[in-house]
Amino acid sequence: MKYSLEDKQLLEKYVSNVDKSVYAIYNLPEEVIAVVFAYVSRSPDSFRDNLLKLLKDDSLNLGLVDGVDLYDSSAQEEASKFHEKWVIQYGHSSVAEHATAHLGIEGISRLASAELELSNTFLSFTEYSQRYQRPERNKFVIPKELATANLKELFVDTIRYTFDRYEELQEALYEYLLDTRKPREGESEKYFRNRMEKLSFEDARYALTLATKTNLGMTGNGRAIRDSLTSLLTYPQKEIQDMAIQITEEAEKVLPSLLRYVKPNSHELDSHKMAQISVSRVPEKRERAEKVKLLKYTPQDEALDDILFAFLTNKRIHTPTEIKDHLKGMSYEEKESLFRDITGTLDEHQLPIAAYKATSYRFLFNISEANWHQLLRHSRKINFFPQRPNIYSGVTVPPSIQEAGLEGILYQAVDRAEEAYKVIYPFSPVASEYVVTNAHNRHVMADLDLRQVIHLVRSRTTPHAQWDIKDTVRQMSREIKAVHSFWSFTD
Repeated sequence: MKYSLEDKQLLEKYVSNVDKSVYAIYNLPEEVIAVVFAYVSRSPDSFRDNLLKLLKDDSLNLGLVDGVDLYDSSAQEEASKFHEKWVIQYGHSSVAEHATAHLGIEGISRLASAELELSNTFLSFTEYSQRYQRPERNKFVIPKELATANLKELFVDTIRYTFDRYEELQEALYEYLLDTRKPREGESEKYFRNRMEKLSFEDARYALTLATKTNLGMTGNGRAIRDSLTSLLTYPQKEIQDMAIQITEEAEKVLPSLLRYVKPNSHELDSHKMAQISVSRVPEKRERAEKVKLLKYTPQDEALDDILFAFLTNKRIHTPTEIKDHLKGMSYEEKESLFRDITGTLDEHQLPIAAYKATSYRFLFNISEANWHQLLRHSRKINFFPQRPNIYSGVTVPPSIQEAGLEGILYQAVDRAEEAYKVIYPFSPVASEYVVTNAHNRHVMADLDLRQVIHLVRSRTTPHAQWDIKDTVRQMSREIKAVHSFWSFTD
């Protein structure tokens, strides 16, 4: 469509160009942008053309004041009417994916932050890192489920005690690292001391509990936020329910119609109740299980065939039957050679090709809470099935703490946390989870494909990766190598 000068001037306030096939849309409410995108599914015109029509009809009630684009409530009202029709009445939920909200979420527990990050894989997060910063002493969440003064006092005393051990560990570990480590070539004394301090934060944090407060930034489209909230509203922890309500209230200010019908998922709510009924016995102390165990995988011959079949189907015009016949005529060595030729072109900053998704693995991890938070945050598309936080799956002690002879201090924090857990659990199992430390392990089952494995191996085995997740990923790599000889990604 050719635009008049007047049309161009009007459009240029809201699009980055008026003559190219790719352009950004901005200076509009999020729901209005979603409307513009949604019109395309019911109109042969372009995004720009539909936007121009809306602007010229004054359907969006947009205006300019001193060069700054403003919109009044009627603009949101028009967007809401459209969404009411297409999203609610006609179930056109994909429209909701074009409206995005950015939220700051502060002062929640580490327990709540993990549940939020787990609630939907399409949400994006940046979280306060205990690896690089020192948490503040009195910043922790007291669960509302603690009904009596005695339990609250026990809880607060436990959190403060573990924080004392954290500070003791951090200071002693810092001095040990200064005495036993040397600056890198060309590294200044100030930078060296700063780096050692960060390393002491990284390992001392294993004494902290899941009640410790954290902050995070979250970005998500309307559909992902809505689906996340319907899940979070079913959680037994009052803190998580309250967080979901607050997120709803604030996200509604930019995505009003998309979140209007957010309510708890009754199916998920029933599943929480059934789990509590079916497992009432508190487990005995168990021995530590294997850190990484490969439970299930695509058999070697089948895996290699699946990857090459997906690769050749995607790259050639031959029929699937012809490609299968071609693969049948190849020896295993020829297939492996082709696989290595494909992977040999991949450098450290590139995403593996889609064909790697054709083979899959199921792992069972038994990893520290500190490790779990990292694995969850850096692996957004992996399907995780985590155990609840507990004190019965073992404890991880950082190597630097063992090397410095400081594990006794960490175990003081762990022991006190376990004592409190056992007292609180009979009265409130959900409140007991808050006193679990970062050193305590939990079991996590994960289903992931080869493409995701490659990403983990390449990003989490670098020199700068944290030692705990690095060890886990290295063990994953060794487990895969033991069953798939074509595996060529090493650490």
